[in-house]
Amino acid sequence: MPASTLREMRRRLDTLIKALEEGDTAGVRREGEAFLSLVDEAWGHFSGDRIKTDGKALTKVLYMFVKDELPGLLQDPRHYERAMVELRRFRRVMDSVLKPQDNTPGGQNA
Repeated sequence: MPASTLREMRRRLDTLIKALEEGDTAGVRREGEAFLSLVDEAWGHFSGDRIKTDGKALTKVLYMFVKDELPGLLQDPRHYERAMVELRRFRRVMDSVLKPQDNTPGGQNA
């Protein structure tokens, strides 16, 4: 369900930021992989118009950041500080443009 996907994505994002703050390399790797997977799932829902957004272009920029830049930032502890800054920015933008509602057939908007 898209709404639950977004909630889980937010939860994983917070957990990833915490792992970065603590310098927990194994946690960063684990939570980073989980977060990337959820972003892929959310993108599938977004692409199928099952997630409401207030900015399609911004949503695409968020996705491209996670797919193109974030993995490199998570590989090296020297980049953890920048990763935290970027992920906090990601969270603010995500909260302002993505609306956690279900637009699937039979969902809350049916």
